[in-house]
Amino acid sequence: MALGTVIRSFATPETLPTGIAWDGARLWLADWDLDRIYLIDPVTGTVIRSFASPAAQPVGLAYGGSTLWVVDDGANTVYQLEPLTGIVKRSIGLAFQTSGIVHNGKNLWISSDATGFIYLVDPVSEVVLRSFAAHGTGRGQELAWDGKSLWLIQRDNDVICQIDPVTGNAIRSCAHPDQAPYGVTWDGRALWTGGFASDKIYQAMVN
Repeated sequence: MALGTVIRSFATPETLPTGIAWDGARLWLADWDLDRIYLIDPVTGTVIRSFASPAAQPVGLAYGGSTLWVVDDGANTVYQLEPLTGIVKRSIGLAFQTSGIVHNGKNLWISSDATGFIYLVDPVSEVVLRSFAAHGTGRGQELAWDGKSLWLIQRDNDVICQIDPVTGNAIRSCAHPDQAPYGVTWDGRALWTGGFASDKIYQAMVN
């Protein structure tokens, strides 16, 4: 199947899905409308449980280090959450507007559609290790990490873009299945992404 081919899709529990994360077996979804975070069965789309988001405007969502990370678009803040309860373990204040977030096994990649940059942040020291302009990718939103490269949602032209994490250059891209794309995550073989034009979550091929 071609890059971006939809494998399956199902309806989101609410009307403004934003960040999506994969914990190794299930999906996590942030919703802007009700400011909630949902744990979802990836086969049936059934909500397993949910809790209130500490972020008033939750956008990016990531899973890593056995915890959840959620970005607050309005407050330039990243929250680390206990996934069982939603309790805030700590928060990180940043000097730039935040959009997307993904955990690469050690550090956090954070995108900013306001600056047009992608930042690598040490979650322990809260220091920005490096950053680069997402050259040729347009205004970016949510991020995914497949172990070698980044995937960025471009809302300007409704595409999913694979990015070289060293240079920030676009490797390849494909059309997003939704006209209002938001959120992206990697499950080990495919991407999951959502959109609030259709209020759906899609699993899409990358080969």
